[in-house]
Amino acid sequence: MNTSPKCAACGGSNLELGKLRGADRTAFIPKRSRSKWRCFRVKIIATSCADCGAIALSADPDKLKEVIGEGQ
Repeated sequence: MNTSPKCAACGGSNLELGKLRGADRTAFIPKRSRSKWRCFRVKIIATSCADCGAIALSADPDKLKEVIGEGQ
């Protein structure tokens, strides 16, 4: 069984991990954050396909569960 990641756009397997850069730290801030007073950020993981150029974004699932109060 082949479990290597594939590009969602073209099905290619020539993927490269990276990160987004901007003027500010780019992060996902969940609407269901367990605190309305503290800003919790979840690191975004970017993957780009070297075959077609598509970029996919994902979040650290453990940190996301912690931020929304489901990882306890």
